[in-house]
Amino acid sequence: MKKEFAINAALLLGSNMLIKVYYLLGIDRNFQLHMGTQEYGLYYGLFNFTLLFQFINDFGLQNLASRHVSQEGEKSLDAYRSFGAVKWMLSAIYLVVVAVACWLSGYPAEWRGLILHLAANQVLVSVIYFTRAGIAGLGHYRQDSFFSVFDRFLLIGMGTAVLWVPSLRGWVNASGFAWMQTLSLGVTWLSAVVYLRGKGVAIWPDTRMFHAVRKTLPPAIPFAAIYLLGSVYNKVDSVLLQRWLPDGTHHAGVYAASQRLFEAFGMFSLALAGLLLAMFSRLHSDREKLSGLFKLSVKWLLVGTILVCTTGFCYAPEIVRLLYHTSDPYWYEPFSWIMLAFLPASLNYLLGAFYQSVHLEWRLAGFYLWAAVCCVVLNGLFIPQGAAVAAAQVAVVVHGSLFLVQAIDIRLHSLVDITRDFVLFSVLFAGMSWLIALGVMQLDVDWKLRALLSGGLIVLLAFAFRMISLVEMRRPHTP
Repeated sequence: MKKEFAINAALLLGSNMLIKVYYLLGIDRNFQLHMGTQEYGLYYGLFNFTLLFQFINDFGLQNLASRHVSQEGEKSLDAYRSFGAVKWMLSAIYLVVVAVACWLSGYPAEWRGLILHLAANQVLVSVIYFTRAGIAGLGHYRQDSFFSVFDRFLLIGMGTAVLWVPSLRGWVNASGFAWMQTLSLGVTWLSAVVYLRGKGVAIWPDTRMFHAVRKTLPPAIPFAAIYLLGSVYNKVDSVLLQRWLPDGTHHAGVYAASQRLFEAFGMFSLALAGLLLAMFSRLHSDREKLSGLFKLSVKWLLVGTILVCTTGFCYAPEIVRLLYHTSDPYWYEPFSWIMLAFLPASLNYLLGAFYQSVHLEWRLAGFYLWAAVCCVVLNGLFIPQGAAVAAAQVAVVVHGSLFLVQAIDIRLHSLVDITRDFVLFSVLFAGMSWLIALGVMQLDVDWKLRALLSGGLIVLLAFAFRMISLVEMRRPHTP
């Protein structure tokens, strides 16, 4: 299983680096530059508003289905089809709730159509994830990796045409951006459905299966709570920035820019967590193999995350000037804080997948409730004075404390076999990596050379500490 993880992790890394990161830095970034900070900030705030209700749309069925299919195999297909019937009902309820919330929140009439369009896109995103859960649950991990990036691949093609063909420039606005997403998501979902149908699994609505609602929804409640609370502590900050500040769309736009690298590389962490949810679930009754895969995945993710985090934090002004062509110091500080938050946030994706795979979803929901309350309270206190900088600093506190709570809980309750040496080497590696990054930062050479030198030394350190070990990957289990 560790070899399978390594192969698919490499596929996810390659596809996310080549496609998703290029999309966010090449297409999404250029759309913001052409649309302007104000209009893009409006789009970003409204997009995150629809995410706050996404827990209704998903209701935990994606992760529940992935765990169920992984553990039960072919025997689970009838239950998976029942999940699909419930999924369609929840999507309809989600659209109604978003429409009502949009009206109650007092959004101007000219914004409401865009909000509902973005909500419809969220339905497509959700059904894609649900379909992929069935694909990964059946063990087709490489096909799942393909579908995880296919929509962005299509969007890159459309976005490139719109940005570079003068006659298509009329699409460079919030509404045009939403329609391009609709097309790419729709094609991806239909392709995934056709693939799954070829394996004998259908998720089309079947009224005969709606009697399964009573049976399906109760086990999904903790997963839905996780989704809701995760959305709050991850997305409510941009909504509060837009709604609470006089020039809210501008501040939301700056914050969106600071989040771009976080989201670009976070896509890999999130995709890896989805893969690991299926793999952890399959190994949940074999403690030795589960512990080995857990430690291997933590080490690999820690190395990659530190590379991203140290580079973004140490060279925030240079990266902001390169990406957004601005020398406004207000843009630098939230970017550096958000990149610092990426370290615990990335690991939190993995820990969340682990808790759900070993049937501790209610405990995870409790941790997320605490994080959500902290996020709302702290942002409520500090956003009015500190705007985007305060929101980014709150993100560091919330993601960091959430990681510590989960890590301590896993260690105290011995949920996996974690040795003191593993903890010590991981902490020592992280500390020395930061010392290397901060030390190289002082050299009097071009910042790109410093970043490359720092990254190279951290990779060498990872091999020295056996954070990356091809020999370990080939072993059947880790001692």
